[in-house]
Amino acid sequence: MVMKETIVYIGNFSFPKKNSAGIRVLNNGYLFRELGYNVVYIGLSKTVSCIENSAQSHKEYDGFRYFEFPYPKGLKDWLFFSKQFKAVIAILKELEPKYVIAYGSMSNAFFCLFLGWWCKAQKIKFITDCVDWLGGASGGRIFRIGKRLDTELQKRYVNTIGDGVITVSSFLADYYTRKSCSTLILPPLSKENTHKSKLSETSKNKKIRIIYAGFPFPTDRKVKDKSFFKDRLDKTIELLALQQKGTFIFDIYGVTLNDYIKSVPEHEKLLSELNGAVNFHGMVSNEVVVNKVSEADYFFLFRDSNRMTNAGFPSKIVEAISLGIPVITTATSDIAMYITNDINGHILSKDNDEKSALELSKIFDEHDAKHKMLKRSCFNSNPFDIKSFTDSTKQFMKSI
Repeated sequence: MVMKETIVYIGNFSFPKKNSAGIRVLNNGYLFRELGYNVVYIGLSKTVSCIENSAQSHKEYDGFRYFEFPYPKGLKDWLFFSKQFKAVIAILKELEPKYVIAYGSMSNAFFCLFLGWWCKAQKIKFITDCVDWLGGASGGRIFRIGKRLDTELQKRYVNTIGDGVITVSSFLADYYTRKSCSTLILPPLSKENTHKSKLSETSKNKKIRIIYAGFPFPTDRKVKDKSFFKDRLDKTIELLALQQKGTFIFDIYGVTLNDYIKSVPEHEKLLSELNGAVNFHGMVSNEVVVNKVSEADYFFLFRDSNRMTNAGFPSKIVEAISLGIPVITTATSDIAMYITNDINGHILSKDNDEKSALELSKIFDEHDAKHKMLKRSCFNSNPFDIKSFTDSTKQFMKSI
């Protein structure tokens, strides 16, 4: 019997579905398992407190083994990682993988750098999984400087020292290709039939149900400039406010009303005038979000075009399409490669607010006539299905 080659995924994720990073690496694991690899995970958990226990025991989810290490609790944990690093190396020595994939870092960029060097010395293929390129626009000055330096070290140097880079977008793939890296583009993936809501008739003459779920801006520190908001929830609300009153209900998951008003105080009066059309539900479990998205008519995501939004790719867009829910969005990153107007969603103009408002009005006007067709298209043809990426992934693994 031929032993399967082992891939160990290591990094800043909570496996299996405790955050969006955990969902990404899980679905990538399904893809690699489809290609015949054995995948093991080493991630972080806020419910684990002892490194020794983390290294000596593992759990299982859907046939995947995984180890959970304590999530760094303070500056000291983020900066000093020797104990954590030694425990991870002990696991790797036992597993004897052929590949290690680093999803970010379990502490800071130097952890990932030392991991890459160790893998090279052991003749283990070292791959990085790069899903964003965030700025340092929030928090105090020292925090911003430290975060910026750590990010730049990870993106510009650490990710280039290995045997290949998995990226979430063409923006990142182009960057690393110019650095002579072997690259593979994997947007957030969807496992076939993981979630499927029923294809029901569009409710005519009722309010259009719109949903947003995510974290548009940090709620624990001040963002100095709205152009650094990851998601422009403020512009979304302004566009909806221009539509005919009583035509929609907009539900927001991830932030509370107080969170929003603290970051966008000038909207307090606007939200009051909308008279219950916009509802904030705060943080809820991913299971609740999935259920609520599946009940909506559209998922709405408005983003500006900048390095942060073009480097990443919104996982909630993937989840919505996979649930059979059309999206209303802007064409950042590679979104226009997967979302087609009047097929599985609508793409708004991001640089002209007046034009965006007219486009949204047209979507509302044509809702009864087109929504069922859009929904059916999402069900019948999911562009993020794992099977669509098996050939490119197989070729990438052969190339390294």
